[in-house]
Amino acid sequence: MPLPKPPSRKICLVSTAPALMYLFHRGLIPVLQKEGWEITGLTSSHQPGFGEEDYFARLQELHVKMIKIPVVRDIEIIRDLWCFFRLWHFFLWNRFHVIHASNPKAMLLATLAAFFAFHPNRVITVRGRIYENSTGWKRRFFVRLDRLTCFLAHRVIVVSHSLRDAMLRDGIGTPESLITIGHGSSQGCDAVRFSREQVSDADGMELRKTCRLSESDKVILFAGRRRKDKGVQELVQAFTEISPDFPDWHLVLFGHEEKASDIGGETRKTIESHTKIHAFDWTSDIRTAYRISDIFVLPTWREGFPNTVLEASAMELPVITTTAVGAIDSVIDNQTGFLIPVNRADLLAEKMRTLILQPDLRKKMGKNGRKRIFDDFDPKIIWNGILEIYGK
Repeated sequence: MPLPKPPSRKICLVSTAPALMYLFHRGLIPVLQKEGWEITGLTSSHQPGFGEEDYFARLQELHVKMIKIPVVRDIEIIRDLWCFFRLWHFFLWNRFHVIHASNPKAMLLATLAAFFAFHPNRVITVRGRIYENSTGWKRRFFVRLDRLTCFLAHRVIVVSHSLRDAMLRDGIGTPESLITIGHGSSQGCDAVRFSREQVSDADGMELRKTCRLSESDKVILFAGRRRKDKGVQELVQAFTEISPDFPDWHLVLFGHEEKASDIGGETRKTIESHTKIHAFDWTSDIRTAYRISDIFVLPTWREGFPNTVLEASAMELPVITTTAVGAIDSVIDNQTGFLIPVNRADLLAEKMRTLILQPDLRKKMGKNGRKRIFDDFDPKIIWNGILEIYGK
């Protein structure tokens, strides 16, 4: 007679948007299910900026029990209180072995609700801090919120070592409670999926047509939200400076411009009018853009750990990013790309010029970057680390 199947362990994932839950957990979800976990997802129904893809339905297709909770990204006191009550009530009547929240608002509300509903195993993932470059009362306010959130959490996963160090300097968490798995990142990078062989020449040609590029044109790629703290202003300024010297090079931007964007009217006007700059909304599969590109640039002011840099490295692109918290972990300077200080359009232009003029260096850095992905960022490292944390 076969032994009875042991009861499933239950986990609840909480996020502000189904797209974020899907993108950050799509690799982990089947691993959890294979280990016998029953997964529930709490998230809002939609977040602008992620295209027309129905990620709520995609998660349901992965056999995640999805429940809509109005967790919004921005501060809305009345709505946030209602969301806290909804979460608290749900956690009172539904018991889980682990509650795992990510994104700042979801982390705060979920840990508070789970604490008052007497759930002992509360895990959060910190993927960056919106106040990293802020000063004064705003920074003090958010630091205190993060201290509270991390105090209420049983374990805190921090996606990069530089971010963990910054949190400890601000008195957020303890060396024992803040955990960075391996070399960091949210989920590692699947070097098989992100490889040049996975994108057909036909798809590449189709995207080139969309971008109005000829077969001989070269591409500098940016992927991310178009906003000031992603360094878009410096990128446009640097490219505008070097563009006359390199007429066959184009700048392609993938990512939506947020309603509260502060990139400035001049930058927006240049993006719209410059014949060598091509801007598109966010895409659910960026691999084709990597495939047709020659250099990847992310002149960000703050990160947790930029997944796009890992993906670009896996696709054998040299990367230029900054020494900002989180970003500094993603590139080995002068080996897989270049690191420059934040908000230095002049140095960005210099490094772009260097890579444009040295195709052998581009190739060498691209090869080094892909090797690093295989060596240091296998997703299994992250998954196994998370499973270990759940078991503590």
